[in-house]
Amino acid sequence: MKKKYRILLISLMICLFLTWFIYNALRPWDCCDYTSKFKKGNEIIQKIEDYRRFRGVLPESLDDIGEVMDERGPVFYKRIDSDKYFIWFGTTLGESCTYHSETKKWTPY
Repeated sequence: MKKKYRILLISLMICLFLTWFIYNALRPWDCCDYTSKFKKGNEIIQKIEDYRRFRGVLPESLDDIGEVMDERGPVFYKRIDSDKYFIWFGTTLGESCTYHSETKKWTPY
């Protein structure tokens, strides 16, 4: 009886490990792997929304909210029109993670 529980426990541990490994290996993208950029992006989103709430318009650039807009990033901002914008940061060569103000979600670009 003790041996059956031991085999069951080992089998369960192997299944959990394989599930974790396959899940991590097959994810097409993951903004959370870029924790500092993702965190900075969320801080900028909060500042943009505060700016919009107090002034009634979106900032023209990150400079308007006290962030240095630099071509090196790490996070970039683009105002689309008077009420839409997006923010992005690079993940790998040619790939980025993007936040759309319309959907309020981060997505791969």
